[in-house]
Amino acid sequence: MPLVESSSALDHLQDLPTISFRTGELLLQSGKRSGKLLVLREGRVEVSSEGVVLGTIETPGAILGELAALLERSHTADVRAVAPTVCHVVDAEPILRGDPVLTRHIAVVLARRLDMCTEQLVSLRRKAGDGRSAKAFDQSLDQLAKAVLFGGFA
Repeated sequence: MPLVESSSALDHLQDLPTISFRTGELLLQSGKRSGKLLVLREGRVEVSSEGVVLGTIETPGAILGELAALLERSHTADVRAVAPTVCHVVDAEPILRGDPVLTRHIAVVLARRLDMCTEQLVSLRRKAGDGRSAKAFDQSLDQLAKAVLFGGFA
């Protein structure tokens, strides 16, 4: 069981302001710095990078913009509402410095993401080991492994 359930994080944030987004509206824009974390209350968003759709998110309590906030840089993906969406809006810096409940929730979300990436990496490694893959595929897996396992510092 995770340290903080999504419902607990949402309960914790219930008094914070929300913002509503219409279908098609951009919540976060790649290359821009917002200084905000968005916590999905309801709705569905699509995450894309350089025109490639990475996936959709509709789980209440999902955190949007956490990588940019934690790394103090611009957003690396576009996040667009694909259904009417409501998010809590949080100023990233004070929350990350002084709210252990939300900070722990973000850590759990990121740990789950890393765990899923690691599982995918293992699966791809097994497939690459069957001898049918090209050398370039294996090199791409090496780069992915460094990014996932060592944060790109290896």
